[in-house]
Amino acid sequence: MKLAAKASQRLGLDAHVSFSGALAWPYLYPWPQRPAGLVEAAFDELARRWTPILDAFDAAGVNVCYELHPGEDLHDGVTFERFLDAVRQHPRANILYDPSHFVLQQLDYLAFIDIYHERIKAFHVKDAEFRPNGKQGVYGGYSGGSSARGVFVRSATGRSTFARSSRRWRNTISPAGQCSNGNARSSILTTARAKARSSFASTSSAWPNMHSTTSRAAASTRRN
Repeated sequence: MKLAAKASQRLGLDAHVSFSGALAWPYLYPWPQRPAGLVEAAFDELARRWTPILDAFDAAGVNVCYELHPGEDLHDGVTFERFLDAVRQHPRANILYDPSHFVLQQLDYLAFIDIYHERIKAFHVKDAEFRPNGKQGVYGGYSGGSSARGVFVRSATGRSTFARSSRRWRNTISPAGQCSNGNARSSILTTARAKARSSFASTSSAWPNMHSTTSRAAASTRRN
């Protein structure tokens, strides 16, 4: 990760995306009861491991943007705040905003912007739909594909459209285009939608050839 900080710096990037790791995630559900102090110990260990990495990114002038993702210890606002406290509000500990994961957790992805916009330094252009029924809900019953209760969909076609996110984002900045913390911002989420559509169209048209090439390479590897 420290080498990644140097690589990001040399590439001229100011944000690097990562996951937090999952020490406490296996104990997410509160029954059977967790041993007292287990979660606190997990986040102390995360802080011990991440603080020197965050310091390296600080020296490189690059933000670490954690994708708040189920399966990781940082997966919502509460866990991010717990981590921030553990790393003493490190200025390089920031967020990759991906509303699709919040929809599938039934978290208010718009209110999240209101609360954490000062720490949002990157984002994913991706939507999701949550479809609970009489058989499955948030946990999904280990289902996958079309049978899952929650699915990822192309931007602007799901419940967490970037139109809503970008409107909320604009409401968090002043007319001068400044966030409340003084960092210059533009309505990047709005312009990202158009770029994402173009990128998706290009990727979609290239996918058959990519898939065919990958399949041939895999077949060749198996023969060898």
